[in-house]
Amino acid sequence: MITAFFGFTTEPFTKEIETKNLFLTENVKELLSRLDYIKNNPGLMLLTGESGTGKTTALRAFVEKLNTSFYLPLYIPLTTISVIEFYRQLNFNLIGEFTGRKVDMFYSIQGSVKDYVTNHKKVP
Repeated sequence: MITAFFGFTTEPFTKEIETKNLFLTENVKELLSRLDYIKNNPGLMLLTGESGTGKTTALRAFVEKLNTSFYLPLYIPLTTISVIEFYRQLNFNLIGEFTGRKVDMFYSIQGSVKDYVTNHKKVP
């Protein structure tokens, strides 16, 4: 509908938009600034927002600028999962040791992160 009304040749608001074509609003600039801060000051960051506000797109823009020689981006998009399922997915993405117990998964995740940092010189 928007495409026909404005005479666009492609759909203007898709998740697949190339990050070079993003309109950097003040909110997006602030998010990118905060992501840069957490990159330079390692820790945890929780990103929340209404559906369709551009969280994933902004993250893609940020990740595209990361030097993959030093960083290992991991993406876990499911938000309605339990803690144990989050651990399973994180452990799987870090290629950790498979285990069914939450405490063992936690230690596997810690070990994998330490391995990436120490032996591969990459920050997950």
